[in-house]
Amino acid sequence: MATKLSWLVFLLLVGLAQVVAQTAGHGRPAFAVASVKLSNSLGRPEVGNFNGRGYAKNATLKMIMATAYQVPIFQTSGGPAWAKSERFDVEGKAEDPKTG
Repeated sequence: MATKLSWLVFLLLVGLAQVVAQTAGHGRPAFAVASVKLSNSLGRPEVGNFNGRGYAKNATLKMIMATAYQVPIFQTSGGPAWAKSERFDVEGKAEDPKTG
């Protein structure tokens, strides 16, 4: 479980960096705060960003990565089975909303 969680945290932060980052020549995005939790919500999945904050609610890793890289989810493939079944709540706040 620890390996799965550390792998998930890494991929989610990379994905959120893509969702949040507006790095046209501004350097690498960095997060001041990040939170990744298993979701126990029954609501509709959401992934997005607003004012330097990236978020995912009740979303699978596949949903987060598809949103981050702006590709339809049906065009994603591979990864462990839990990447399309387990749901997560993720929040990330950029250190500088203008560059991150």
